[in-house]
Amino acid sequence: MADNITEQETLYQLNDEAKKIIPNIYKIWNDIGYDVNTIKLFSKDIFNNTRALWSEMLQETEERKYNLTKKVEMLRKQISILEKKLNLDVIPTIYENEPLAILEAKLKNHFNNLEQIKEERLTEAKRLLQKEQLLCKSLGMKPVGMNNSLPTEEELENFSLYLTEKEDEFRTLKESFKNIRESVKKMMAEMSYTPKYDFERLICNNHEDFIFSPTNMAELQELHNRIKDDLENMKKTAENKRHELINLWRYLDISEKDYREFLKKHSGFDTSTIAALNDEIAKCKGIRTENIARFVQKLREDLIFWWDTCKFSKIQRDAFRPMRYETFTEDILTLHELELARVQKFYNENSAIYELLNKREEMWDQMKELQHRAEDPDRFHNRGGQLLAEEKMRKYFNKNLPKVEIELQSLMVDYETKHGIPFTINGLTFEEYIKQQVDEHKAEMETLKQARVKARDEKKSAKKTPLSASRRTPGVATSIRAIQTSLKRKQVDRSPLATLNKAPRMANSENSRPKAHGSKIRRSSRVVRRLLGSSMNKGRSPRKLMNATKTVDSTTSTACSSTSKETPVYQEFKEYLGNRDELRSTIVPESDISIVKPKKKPVKTPVKPTRKHLSPRITPITPRVTPSRYMLQILPRVRG
Repeated sequence: MADNITEQETLYQLNDEAKKIIPNIYKIWNDIGYDVNTIKLFSKDIFNNTRALWSEMLQETEERKYNLTKKVEMLRKQISILEKKLNLDVIPTIYENEPLAILEAKLKNHFNNLEQIKEERLTEAKRLLQKEQLLCKSLGMKPVGMNNSLPTEEELENFSLYLTEKEDEFRTLKESFKNIRESVKKMMAEMSYTPKYDFERLICNNHEDFIFSPTNMAELQELHNRIKDDLENMKKTAENKRHELINLWRYLDISEKDYREFLKKHSGFDTSTIAALNDEIAKCKGIRTENIARFVQKLREDLIFWWDTCKFSKIQRDAFRPMRYETFTEDILTLHELELARVQKFYNENSAIYELLNKREEMWDQMKELQHRAEDPDRFHNRGGQLLAEEKMRKYFNKNLPKVEIELQSLMVDYETKHGIPFTINGLTFEEYIKQQVDEHKAEMETLKQARVKARDEKKSAKKTPLSASRRTPGVATSIRAIQTSLKRKQVDRSPLATLNKAPRMANSENSRPKAHGSKIRRSSRVVRRLLGSSMNKGRSPRKLMNATKTVDSTTSTACSSTSKETPVYQEFKEYLGNRDELRSTIVPESDISIVKPKKKPVKTPVKPTRKHLSPRITPITPRVTPSRYMLQILPRVRG
């Protein structure tokens, strides 16, 4: 309706204008004097011109409408294409009853928005592609790019994630390169090494141009490993050179102060240090060659020590023939050095076996010592709790010695499996070695037993000596008086493992007191018997009485040894009196004499035995055994 009103208004306006203009035109024509035909012609022209103008205007309007329609269609197509390229899920807008101009404006606005999205995506894609170019150049790889010239949002996001991963990879490789490069430069500095190859110079001097490709990174790691191996080899070489030099210096009897100064001056392991060590070795070897016989002899002494340590048999030792050579050359010296190195290497490879073997030897020796102590007849005298300690030790060894032997057997089985030959000890297998030790111990104990039996028989069959063989004035007699001892216990630091006999007092000792004042009146033998049967001897065992008698006998025999040779007549006189039973002056037989000692205050057995040990009394056929380090370690634990 609005359109109709507008159209009607236009018609009214045109009509009003026509009514104003047309009469004026006709008036002018009349004033001019145009005739009717001319005025008719002019009127027709006015109509035609007006109609042509209106037709032109109509045509122009129709063309504008057509153009708008075409533009709208074109915009629709472009929008559709952009939406497809941009992969936008857009719900199509329905423009019904929309004027063409408004429709064209809306479509143009929508198209501009799509164009902006397109430009943003293209800009982002360009930025990501440039970033990829830089990363791929640094990583030494070919760019992947994008499949579409106008990527979608999803494609841009995926490509961005891909570049993020490459950036992380680049940072990781760069950090790794930095660490490896610093390590390589540090090791080269320690070695005093100057880069020689292009890749080495690239790493050390032009690291900004380094491409983090897989090939270059692998080569970098290979360079690092090579430098590291070279460094370790140089360290080992320098250490071996120093060890060789120290041995040479010791062989040459060079003072430690002198060669310590040299080692302090050349304490590194670079090329110059190794060269200096080589020069010193060559110098020392030259001196050694001049004194080769002395060095061969030293090597032989070392060889014997290591052979003993490894318990090599005579066959194994004789296999090294240069040991018996009398001609000394550089080759002989080298052979001795190689043999010494071989034996030392053998010991180091089997150190576990030798350590256990030495431990077993210590335990075996301790068990033998305990058995020797058990055979001592005086072991029960004033032991101070040592018997209990010995029993604990015996139980400990009986429990742990088989464990050590089982472990040794296992190690030797492994050795035989690995090398194909049994492990030998002095040429014997482990079983044969143990059997030999047991047999030797049995034979030793049997010999000891026979020696004790023989000694006991000799004591029984020995001729009894008189109470006193000294020359006395007739009628002068000496009564035997017991030695008075203090009731206070003497704190003597003695080992409870053995009971040592006290040295008897000599007749002329300062501490000895006269037994009795002599009298020239001849005394009856009953006095002596009364003395021997006094109350001081009550309760004493025959063994103690016999020991006391033997003590006095030994003192008496010592005092009389000097006079017996000068007075053979007295010996004959004594034998004569011994055969005359009817004579009252007959010397009392030794078997009827015993020295009476006062009872000592009983000594209580201490709760904890003394920790200070004295060497036990051992028979001559048994070697003295010193407690080993292992026993000193376990004794406190056993006593506890």
